[in-house]
Amino acid sequence: RSGVPLPSGGVLPAVALGTMELKGEALASMLSQGFPAVDTAPTYKNETAVGQGLSPAAYLIAKVPRAVTGDGQGSSGVRDALRKSLQRLGRRKADLVLLHWPDKACEDGSLAAVWAALEEAREAGEAGEIGVCNATAAVLRELLKTCRVRPAVNQVERHPLLPQ
Repeated sequence: RSGVPLPSGGVLPAVALGTMELKGEALASMLSQGFPAVDTAPTYKNETAVGQGLSPAAYLIAKVPRAVTGDGQGSSGVRDALRKSLQRLGRRKADLVLLHWPDKACEDGSLAAVWAALEEAREAGEAGEIGVCNATAAVLRELLKTCRVRPAVNQVERHPLLPQ
């Protein structure tokens, strides 16, 4: 499989199907095209449908939403959210788990605890790799001060409607 080499020795496919706003027949049609990777999040409100159409061979990118990081549950909320996502997706493990928009966790001082929960998920076999999504340089600097496992990726959403 071609793509981006990861620290674990695995490879992140160069092309992934983003499932935000995909539902019903459109989602089923896209999943049937055999994309090598699928990117989803609970905030997209379609994980069950994604899981039903997901090929067992597809590389799964799952996200822990920013709302979970500041809900007062700390690291247990992060692990619980990931487990619920995996259950909806019909998987025991995601190949890559991303902390979605980690700026809130950095601002409220919970970034180290939230990241530690992702490290625990990786150690427990619920995540192959862990990373961040839309992290600023300041957030990455803060994260690198305390992490045991460095983020494998920083997935950045960039398009004409979101020039960051």
